[in-house]
Amino acid sequence: MIDRSYQGKGYGKLAFEKVLMDIENMPYGEAEYVALFYHSSNVIAKTLYASFGFVDTGIIQDNSMLAIIDLKNQPTP
Repeated sequence: MIDRSYQGKGYGKLAFEKVLMDIENMPYGEAEYVALFYHSSNVIAKTLYASFGFVDTGIIQDNSMLAIIDLKNQPTP
């Protein structure tokens, strides 16, 4: 979580990028997917996650959308 006074400065995006890099480097074993929930009305979160390739599944639980990324089908940089 990023404090409100620091939001909009790219810190959350950078932190999330580092987390995904760690998962993709497989220190905890190979992963095929990463899944997360975000509040359905949070357009900023939806946009952030979509920018990393997460796709909404249409599954909603407690007003939160499940989004997933398939690590096996990501383009290599």
